[in-house]
Amino acid sequence: NPELRAFNRFKDDKTLFNMTSKIAEGRLKESLDIVTDKMDMSNFSKEDYVDHWTIKYQNILSERYDELRTKIRYP
Repeated sequence: NPELRAFNRFKDDKTLFNMTSKIAEGRLKESLDIVTDKMDMSNFSKEDYVDHWTIKYQNILSERYDELRTKIRYP
């Protein structure tokens, strides 16, 4: 696309090194494990991804609602 321009902010060698360091790798893996509940999603189809994240979102939303339900004040 000729209208797109390169984003030059991350051409700093230190930034790129920190993004690929072993520390970043470990933290990224921890974050992915939290989000995916340590599930291997490498062989999921697109429908499986959508179903998994829809159910996960509904469960989290339901838990959050139950947590805040008693705190909500009615006008």
